[in-house]
Amino acid sequence: MPPGRSDAMHDQSNYFDQIVQRYHNTIAGQFYGHTHQDQFAIAYSNNLERTAANAVSVGLIAPALTPRGGNPCFKMYDVDPDTYEIMDARVFMSDLSDPTFQTTPTWRLSYSARETYGPLVGLKPTEPLSPGFWHGLTEAFVTNDTAFQQYIAFKARGMGTHMCWGNCKTYSICDMRTMRVEDKCNAATLGLNFSDETGVASTISDNDCEPMGIRHILTKIVTKMVSCAHRGILRFP
Repeated sequence: MPPGRSDAMHDQSNYFDQIVQRYHNTIAGQFYGHTHQDQFAIAYSNNLERTAANAVSVGLIAPALTPRGGNPCFKMYDVDPDTYEIMDARVFMSDLSDPTFQTTPTWRLSYSARETYGPLVGLKPTEPLSPGFWHGLTEAFVTNDTAFQQYIAFKARGMGTHMCWGNCKTYSICDMRTMRVEDKCNAATLGLNFSDETGVASTISDNDCEPMGIRHILTKIVTKMVSCAHRGILRFP
């Protein structure tokens, strides 16, 4: 589970970040699932000044094989055998609408991160997909909306895609630049909120994901109690 998502506890996420900061020269990579979406999240040595120079680690989040909320996908990483640096991340996808999917699914390369994103940041042939590379990609997304919308389509696994503008784009790019829950990009509101962290309605149902984390459950309980108290339905001692 990515430590910067909303179903992680604040203190757990913060302690994990401290470990990353201390050992980032030793940590070769961070690999996650859980969200069922194709994403990444960057850790910085200075969260008040998020730059390529301050990017110290990146969490690579794989899409899911689960055939709900998107086409089944899996991600393969090319690793340098000497340095253990990540040289590429390739996503393979099978099409649910293919008549042969249920019997003989066909897996095709959806995209290569190196081939698709490398030209956007001037990645050299021998350079790895470093934390600085991923930060540079977020900067490219700010100015290159075509590339950003392509990322959104990849994220959704080819189904239920939507155009992401305005606050949605702002929140999405901010989300890429955080590995701590306390740096969550959109402000909390009273009542139950079924939007994802990008500020738009999620294309994934609750049934698509693993059981909700304890932080998520407790937050919903407290928020509901406060909302009821404001309406006079519930009184605290």
